[in-house]
Amino acid sequence: MSDSKFIEGFEIQKKLIGEFVIYFEDVNDWIRFLIPKIILKFEINNKQQNNIDCLTSQLTSEPLKAKFDSLLADNFEHIKDLTKLNKSLSTKMTTFQEIRNTILHSSFRLGWENFNGELNIQTLSIRNSKSTKKGFEKRAMIISTEKLKQYNLELKKISHCYNLITAILETDIREIYNMRDLYLNNLKMELNQISTSKLEYLDIKNN
Repeated sequence: MSDSKFIEGFEIQKKLIGEFVIYFEDVNDWIRFLIPKIILKFEINNKQQNNIDCLTSQLTSEPLKAKFDSLLADNFEHIKDLTKLNKSLSTKMTTFQEIRNTILHSSFRLGWENFNGELNIQTLSIRNSKSTKKGFEKRAMIISTEKLKQYNLELKKISHCYNLITAILETDIREIYNMRDLYLNNLKMELNQISTSKLEYLDIKNN
């Protein structure tokens, strides 16, 4: 394979890694957007928005999601299907939090097909090491470009689910129940299309 093809493949891998981070943070933005809407039922002024933003701005993904889940269950417990669907969505998002933590805290060997450094533009190596009470642990994995593409598509679907939850809450508050139920059904269908698999690798090497 020519050098130009490898360079093109490496650029695609860089782009996919960057997109993963952006799509993940887009989901967090949706959750931050929804929290004040839940508390104040979509009637919110700038000062109230700023106050809530002050309380949530430094929260990382898991505690932010946990607060959202709790607020939703407490304030919209009358929509039983929504509570159940959000539990499923929350579980799926937790899986992606784990994938995100591995990717974000790793170093990369773009185009590595194996741990000998042989090249293939369809794969890359991520190295995720940490210090533990048992000593320094080194872990490296070979993952596929196609998996990165899949994770990005899944995150876009998760983002759309929170968009649908926004519509469900607003139509419920406005008592437009036929539209609310339509959005609920759309949320259920979207959730059924989202995989919950953990970070998949082609090979792994510890220490």
